[in-house]
Parts: sequence; structure tokens; C-alpha cells
Amino acid sequence: MDIISLTIMPIIAAFIVTFIFSNIYKNKDKVDHGFALNYFGISYRRKMIRALYTFPILIVASVLLFASSLLSFRYLLFLLIITVIGFIIQFLYNYTMWKREQNESPY
Repeated sequence: MDIISLTIMPIIAAFIVTFIFSNIYKNKDKVDHGFALNYFGISYRRKMIRALYTFPILIVASVLLFASSLLSFRYLLFLLIITVIGFIIQFLYNYTMWKREQNESPY
């Protein structure tokens, strides 16, 4: 197998699984308190909180990757920047949707 198929296939699989679970949990009640393992079954507020407590794990994993990797510094820095940008986008999206959901709530 070549490097492109090893890179593209997991990405395609992740998109397919995300699409399926997003459609399954689209109109169902979301869990807002307590523990919930399934990401698609929790509210936007919980998704935002989950993103916050996984950020330190991201930092530790990045430091370990930098310390133990044989990859070039530029490539590792590029991966870190893309990951942090993805985290920021995810956090801001979940925060915005939480506030929108909160304003639309009849309570």
C-alpha cells in the first residue's frame, strides 16, 4: 500500500462514521448532565466542556510527539498548528451553538 491510501482511507472512514452518527442523533434529546461516552449524544455545552478538558491532553501528546519523533521540526510544527486551529474552531463552534440553543430555549 502506498502512503496516500494509508492517509486517505482513515479520513474517509472518519467522515462516513461522523455522517452516520450525526444523522442518527440529529433530532434526539441530548445529555447535558452526568457522564456520556457518546459524543453525538451530548449537548453543545457538554461538547465545549469536553473540548476544554481534552486540550491539556493535546498539549501533552504534542510534547511527547516532538520529543520522540524522527520527523522534521517543520512537519511537527505544521501538525501542531493545524491541530490547535482545529481545536479553536471546534471550541468556538460549540460555544456559538450552545449560546444559540440557550437563547432559543423556552426556559
